[in-house]
Amino acid sequence: MTDYVFTAASLTGTYAVAMEGEGGYAPYAALGLISFDGTGTVSGYFTESRVGPTFGERELVRQPYRGRYRVNANGLGTLHPEDSDEVDCYLAVREVTDHPSGPGVREIALIFRTLDPASGSLRTGVGWLRPAEARYGNASLDGRYTGFAVGRGGQTPMAGFGVLRYDGSGEFSEENVSNGQGETVALRQFVPGTDAGRYTIADNGTGTLAGGGVLLLITRVSLSAGQARAEEYRFMVRAPVPINGAHFTGVVRRISD
Repeated sequence: MTDYVFTAASLTGTYAVAMEGEGGYAPYAALGLISFDGTGTVSGYFTESRVGPTFGERELVRQPYRGRYRVNANGLGTLHPEDSDEVDCYLAVREVTDHPSGPGVREIALIFRTLDPASGSLRTGVGWLRPAEARYGNASLDGRYTGFAVGRGGQTPMAGFGVLRYDGSGEFSEENVSNGQGETVALRQFVPGTDAGRYTIADNGTGTLAGGGVLLLITRVSLSAGQARAEEYRFMVRAPVPINGAHFTGVVRRISD
């Protein structure tokens, strides 16, 4: 077994990060891209889904992030604000690849120190390294995918599955089923549904579908001549579910052509 020794150079490149809020009095979620320069500087942004000004509303807030980072030899590291030595976030190495110059980190876990001020949530996340040569666009979503989503913060629990088909040029279709409240609080029911429409993938691997009602971030890819095909993406729904106020987030993975 290789006994890796990590340094700041082990974290080099851009990571797609999906974050969730634990606890708190309202759901929190965020998708972002943060880049490590290999020498101790980190920068990027998070698009946060926050509780809105009135009940049942959500708002999206883009928050820039810039600071410094340190990595211990054992794979634990810290993020620090630009002008302070105070620890803003702890990170841990989760997946590694071998390079002649030392270990390269493909996946990290993150725990931020302070609670999100809008929701009171403890912010945790996972980041996946982006291939530097990857090109993104609508062709990045092509084939059949399975999604799993959980609704947080509603009056009653909700969860659902969906099978999606992407055509590689901007059209999608979906069949889904969700477990929601029945006629009383104690009763549950499966509710089938369908959806179809347009999707758009930007050149940084972020995107929207269903008329902008869903925001997504491609997290894992396979490459063909530099073109990225999404093997996995994370998403969050812009608006809460009307019937109970749940905020849905989830993960979608490619299963076939």
